[in-house]
Amino acid sequence: MNELFKKLIVSRKEYLEELVEKKTQDLKSAPEGRLRSSNTQGNPVFYLVIDPKAPRGKYIPKKDMDKIHALAQKDYDQKVLASADKELLIINSLLELNDRTVEDIYLNLTPIRQQLVAPIRPTDEQLIEQWRESKACEPMGFSESDPEIMTEAGHRVRSLAEQLWADTMFREKVPYFFEPVLELKGRGKVRPDFAALNVRKRKEFHIEHLGMMDDPAYLEKNLLKLRDYERSGYILGVNFLYTLGTKKHPLQLKTVENLIINHLK
Repeated sequence: MNELFKKLIVSRKEYLEELVEKKTQDLKSAPEGRLRSSNTQGNPVFYLVIDPKAPRGKYIPKKDMDKIHALAQKDYDQKVLASADKELLIINSLLELNDRTVEDIYLNLTPIRQQLVAPIRPTDEQLIEQWRESKACEPMGFSESDPEIMTEAGHRVRSLAEQLWADTMFREKVPYFFEPVLELKGRGKVRPDFAALNVRKRKEFHIEHLGMMDDPAYLEKNLLKLRDYERSGYILGVNFLYTLGTKKHPLQLKTVENLIINHLK
């Protein structure tokens, strides 16, 4: 079972169990009988029904509104309790599945058996491997004047901001590829800073850091580039992310962490 899905289910189970306990306690002090209501000339009229053989019940005068509210609350609480019990039965059945979902059958096969069959969908590990193979391309290389900046994963990048992105994704176990080849309408092949894979959603993002936004020429050039990304179907927050910086205001770790949490995990 997907871990995030399991956490959501467990959280819902805990909420319902607390609700059942509270409503069970509330019903112990609820008044006897049930509330019947009718409408007389546009005005609600209420009755207390105790004996099933007398379903019309006994009239409750308006001065006893506290009793009317208490009986209405009792009816509501009983319905909530019954519905919560049904939902808990379903949730407990789901949790009992544990590692027996259809996707997990492949994981429970022996390695030999796994080699003999095609899974209904790739495992996370297979997905990451296939994705990285699809991104493989000739590296751009570095010039002698480029600073030597190394990431925690042991590869070279061009700026401290790229190092920040790469190291944070590495620590958060987000698969990424440095400077993949990408085709943009009206621009041709470009090399965004990173491609990254949200394994849980099985979704790819491309990432650009624009770190010289205080340079007017750089700003204009990259605004046009962002326009070409959008024209090519790369939408901010959907399958594309970018960060900004200047000399006085460089990229902050918290910014990268928030983007990773909200889009890549």
